[in-house]
Amino acid sequence: EMCIRDRLWGGYNYEDDHATPRWVKDLPTAQAITDTCKMRVIREVTRYKGIVKEYDVMNEPLHATYLASRVGDSINWNCFKWARSADPDANLFINDYNVEYVWGDAKKYRDMILNMRSMGIPVTGVGMQAHFWEGMRPNVTEFVTQINIVAEAGLPIKFTEFDNGPLG
Repeated sequence: EMCIRDRLWGGYNYEDDHATPRWVKDLPTAQAITDTCKMRVIREVTRYKGIVKEYDVMNEPLHATYLASRVGDSINWNCFKWARSADPDANLFINDYNVEYVWGDAKKYRDMILNMRSMGIPVTGVGMQAHFWEGMRPNVTEFVTQINIVAEAGLPIKFTEFDNGPLG
């Protein structure tokens, strides 16, 4: 899975910010962050063009907000445009967690996706994470309800992450 957030997400705990790697946080300006993100997205999607058919382009935009806080929301939208420019045929997914629970962010997620589509952002699929650990399992009715809320965005949905921890 090639994705701007996966490429920049996960790393040193440099005062957290969703564990954004130190090298990203050490980039000196918003423009340097933008330029580096653009280079990495285009480089990776070009490298795997024709081999990888689907990318999680934006991972956890409701929760991993460091890049947007430094550069603005445009970083989220532009990563889709950069990926599309590198591979016009790839399926480009957004992906987030805590959208499968009745107490979660399904409506906020749906609205973000609808906003992206209204701006012509080339998102072609929606990822929902399903981290079902002990004490964190939605009942089936709630689960289906949240999926249906996200489905109102009008795009295919895939479960892009799944955990089913010890039964409680």
